[in-house]
Amino acid sequence: MGEDNEPWLFPIAKAFGTEYLVDIEHREFRQFNNPAYVINMHSERGRRIVKECLGQQWHGFGLDKTGLENRDIVGDRCGSRMPAEA
Repeated sequence: MGEDNEPWLFPIAKAFGTEYLVDIEHREFRQFNNPAYVINMHSERGRRIVKECLGQQWHGFGLDKTGLENRDIVGDRCGSRMPAEA
């Protein structure tokens, strides 16, 4: 089993009252409660989310349990961690 099939941790960002998993490598936001809803960071909506998140701190992470093979992220909150600047 390769590294691409391992679970991935993504920071959770909150923008406009919605939580998103932040997939920096693929430049995407995935809605935490609806991971099929993907927003490209370079899209108009994605740029608004980036601006909304500036200066915020991430207090939790979500786990991609399915790996990158089919890229359907199953949100699983991994608790609070040391805050990280967005």
